[in-house]
Amino acid sequence: MKLQNSSSMNGKLNNNKDETNVKQTIDDYFKLQSNAIINLKQPHLKHICSESLYFVLHENTELLINKIKSFHSRIIYYNVTTEFCSLTFENNTCTAKVKSKETLKFDNVSKETLRINLHEFELSKIKNKWIIFKDKDLNVNNNYSNRNSQEQHIRNKLSLEIQIALFRDLIEKKKTDLMVIPNDDDRNLNRGMMRLYQIENWNKRPKQWGDFDNMGGDCTNYASQVLYAGGAPMITVGNYKWYYYGYNNRYPSWTGVEEFYDYLINNKADGVHGIEVQSVNELKTGDIIQMDLDGDGVFNHTSVVCNPLGYNGVLPTITSHSLDRFNEPILTFNFTDIRLIHLR
Repeated sequence: MKLQNSSSMNGKLNNNKDETNVKQTIDDYFKLQSNAIINLKQPHLKHICSESLYFVLHENTELLINKIKSFHSRIIYYNVTTEFCSLTFENNTCTAKVKSKETLKFDNVSKETLRINLHEFELSKIKNKWIIFKDKDLNVNNNYSNRNSQEQHIRNKLSLEIQIALFRDLIEKKKTDLMVIPNDDDRNLNRGMMRLYQIENWNKRPKQWGDFDNMGGDCTNYASQVLYAGGAPMITVGNYKWYYYGYNNRYPSWTGVEEFYDYLINNKADGVHGIEVQSVNELKTGDIIQMDLDGDGVFNHTSVVCNPLGYNGVLPTITSHSLDRFNEPILTFNFTDIRLIHLR
């Protein structure tokens, strides 16, 4: 695994040795996890992680390994580069903000999967050794170290069971007569432009569309941009509106998960229309997949179909913001519910 560091330090620095050791600890943390996933094994992290963090990482790794095995897949390449944004020392503690850029290659996905995550680590120096106590993903409201261990185990077990059942169901379901996609279905959308926009902007925040990462998430804002790039017109009148002219001049359907769904499904006037389908076979590039990532019955993440059958010819790969992902197999997400929306 290749590791690259570039840092802008602030706060009270203890000494250069502490700075070097903190960086090395975090780099080892990423390296051990990526190597373990490639080998479908648990990472050996007990020497650099607190017991509570280690348990949650162990659970999440087991979940991912079980899903990969269930679909007869492997990750054959996993490269991580790190960018240290800041290190802040206080006595024998350190807070580190780190951007990780990940490149993965699944054996049954033709193109690489790309990820960007922003982490906030909290470390403590114990017996002259730096230990990671917290790994908070700043892209989502997800603090690994604060979860109850038993709840995490139950949640992951439930998530695995639900996902495997859902995946099988989504693959095996046939199109009903009511859901047959007409041949002229793309007359109002340019799927090629939607694909191009994904390639160029999966990890960018174009100035004209703002950045909602710190306002609940940028995922639906990004999905709306993809639709607009494909030719979907903004709608400023009627019962179901969808438009963006700035932070203070936008309709909730442009940036809100549920509002976006309501617009797509219920809009019967001008503009893009959506229909909820039951099979991945009914999806095309640029279509929408929404997920419940918290297991609370509320859909809270919007993603865009990158390749509808990109994972082994049976499951979609997606792009998204907040989490920044490109060509990510849908099975890597820990959701408890999912809905597929075909656009026309």
